[in-house]
Formats: sequence, C-alpha cells, structure tokens
Amino acid sequence: MKNLDFCQEEDLSVEILEKMPKDKQEAYINETKGIVRDFLKSEGITQAGLGRAIGKSNGSVIGPFLRGEYKGRNLELARDLKLYIQDFMNKRLKKIENIESIFESKDKKIAQLVIEVAVEDREMGLIYGAPGTGKSIIAKEYAKSHPNAILIEATLHTTAKTLLGILCEKLRIEKSKSLDECVRAIAKEFAKRDAVLLIDEGEHLPLRALEDLRRIHDFSQIPIVLIGTHILMRNLLGKNGELAQLSSRIGSKWEMEGLSDEECSLAFSNKHIFGFSRGNFRKSIKLKRRIEKLASYGCDMRDKETVLEAAKMMFL
Repeated sequence: MKNLDFCQEEDLSVEILEKMPKDKQEAYINETKGIVRDFLKSEGITQAGLGRAIGKSNGSVIGPFLRGEYKGRNLELARDLKLYIQDFMNKRLKKIENIESIFESKDKKIAQLVIEVAVEDREMGLIYGAPGTGKSIIAKEYAKSHPNAILIEATLHTTAKTLLGILCEKLRIEKSKSLDECVRAIAKEFAKRDAVLLIDEGEHLPLRALEDLRRIHDFSQIPIVLIGTHILMRNLLGKNGELAQLSSRIGSKWEMEGLSDEECSLAFSNKHIFGFSRGNFRKSIKLKRRIEKLASYGCDMRDKETVLEAAKMMFL
C-alpha cells in the first residue's frame, strides 16, 4: 500500500517536529494516521497490539489517536508509530531481499521452538553449540521476521555497563549513571512492551551482565533467549554455582547438532559435502561456494574430486 512506502524516510526528532509550522505538524499527524490504518489492515494487527508494541502498557491510545481525540502529545506518538512501522517494514524488506535461506533442519526447527516457548511462557531459553552450526543465522532470521524482537550481539568487550547502555539505546530511554537505575528503567520499559530479547555470542558476557539480564527478566517477565557456544553453557552452570539462580530460570534449551548426512545432501544438493564439513552449517555453505567457483572453470560440481579440491582451499 502506498502509505507504507516510506522505509528510507528521514527520522525527524520530536524537537524538530515541534518547531515546524502548525499546518506541517497537522499534515505529519494525518499522514501517520493513514500509515497506521494501512498497517493495521495489511498486517492484521490490533490497535491494542500496536500500542503495546510501542511501549504503551494498555495499548488503548491508537483508537483515540486515529479519531483525533488523543489528549497526549500527538506529535510524539505519531513519530513513535511511524518509527515502529518503518522498522517493521525495513525488517521485512531485508528478509525478502538479503537473508540467505536456511535449510529447515532439525536444529532450526527445535531452536525456533525454544524461542517460541520462551515467548509463550515469558521465560528464558538457551540455544548453544559449536561455532558454525547456524545459531546466529537462526537468531537473525527470527529477529528480521519478528519486529518485536531485539537482537544484541555481544563481543569480548561487552561489559554489564555496555550491555545496559545498548539496551537503553534500543529502547530509546535515557541512560542513568547508576547501573541499578538502568536495570530498573529497562525492566520497566520492557514490562510495557510485547517484546523478546535475543542475546547472541552470549559466551562473551561476564557474570555481572548475565545477572543483570536475570534481574531484568525477573522485574519485567520479558522473554530472553541466550545464544552461544558450549562456553556459555559452562558459564551458566558456573564453577561454584554462581549462576544457579539464572540457570534455574531457563525453561527450554537446545544443543545444536549440525546437519545430518541426509540433511546436508538435501540442503546443498551434493552427497559429498558432509564427508568434509561433518554437518557444520557455515563450513558447508563455504564449501558449496568453493565448489561452484571450481565449476565455473569446468569442473563437475557433483564429482567427489571437485569437492576434495574445494575442501583443500579451506580450514576444515
């Protein structure tokens, strides 16, 4: 619908909007109303659901806003609605254009189930496994197809303070100098929202950051899914039970197994890849690309010797 064709539009701050002439402000609000109506109709989302998605706890602001009866800050609400819908449409566009399709393997299906159970039961989940088994691809695909999902990718330098700062930025709330106040403010904001938090590369998070996530979950009941390697699993168990309170909140978990021989053959249309990649999803993708490159020089993609030559180009 034409009202939704605005994905690349400039993000105007509330301050800039409030300085605009009254007729421009009115036009902005009316344009947003049209966008919201089209969005609700095309996506089958309720007014209450959209309200909660932007952080309005009872979700009852959308109706009055559309009728011109909203008594709050109409410009600010219009901007929040426009930004949310813009993000929703951008994620859908990126999924259609950019995401590399992932084979519907046993790993993918059960990992998605872990996320779905966490969302339904408002609990914590855990997905872990060896590098290259497809954990990050699954997390990114879920986030791109669920606009209410917040995905954070941790690094070696992600401290508790860094993590809380990222969350404040994602939620568009002011970051407090007090980490305790940050935890409480984040939890308060999450309690208003229909959201799910995905933390990838979770093995990099220090104990304090993991404990902050536990308290945010306790205060808000936001579903949180931790994703990482076997190191994350060991960290959650702890040497001396330091994170027993956190691990006890994990309702579902799944250890990624990698592709089976049959899955690998079906996913990559080559019966020889599994013998070299041993079902590692990332290595299988890279190996397939090397095979295709060799095929462009006249080699037979289905021949084991071609796969062998491609495998020699990689660390397997």
